[in-house]
Amino acid sequence: MEHKIAISQNVYFDLYKPASSLQRLPLLIALHGYAGNKESMMKLARRIDEEKFVIASLQGPSHFFILGDGLTFDPKATSPPKIGFSWRTNFKPEDSIEIHHQAILGAIETAQREAGADNNRVFLLGFSQSVALNYRFALTHPNLVSGIIAICGGVPGDLETGSYQPSPQTSVLHIGTDRDEYYSVEQTQSFQKRLQKWVRSVEIEIHEGSHAVPLEALPRMRSWLASRSLEK
Repeated sequence: MEHKIAISQNVYFDLYKPASSLQRLPLLIALHGYAGNKESMMKLARRIDEEKFVIASLQGPSHFFILGDGLTFDPKATSPPKIGFSWRTNFKPEDSIEIHHQAILGAIETAQREAGADNNRVFLLGFSQSVALNYRFALTHPNLVSGIIAICGGVPGDLETGSYQPSPQTSVLHIGTDRDEYYSVEQTQSFQKRLQKWVRSVEIEIHEGSHAVPLEALPRMRSWLASRSLEK
């Protein structure tokens, strides 16, 4: 018979606050995709808007070596191997989902306490693996999230059958690419119908590119965040 030992799990994140701001700013929480890290997503989030948002960039709790040739690991190598981070696997996914949700709640609390972030204006930015997890969080904690920017990711597989609640104060900007090897244009466009009954609004945009953040979409993300952060 299988048993479980409950242990604590550290999730690390970087917190950024614009130096010139004297007012309470909205919070943008950034989550990387598979094999990413908190530094890369902080860089992306700051490119989107580093003047009008407190930014928290979270790092997935699971870590692993990124092998140079994808096949072998040389223990005699003189330089340390790169390390990638992940949010979940298909083994006991409910455990990973719970860690993700608790990490976001903890980041909100810390950003409010240490950076004066406005917890009534919380936005999630996710790429690839973290996208569906962010949707899960928003629909598990309805109206806590004001907006979601989802890039090259999917919706929860159990969206129609899971224990979710509508979040009528949450707006969504879902960005896909026309050569994404994981999510076709047709599949990405289908998310509009699947999501629209759960949230306030859903906008789907397709940009040129593969499974990567389309940099030409950064101005659009910036303007979308600016307009949504003013909404009540």
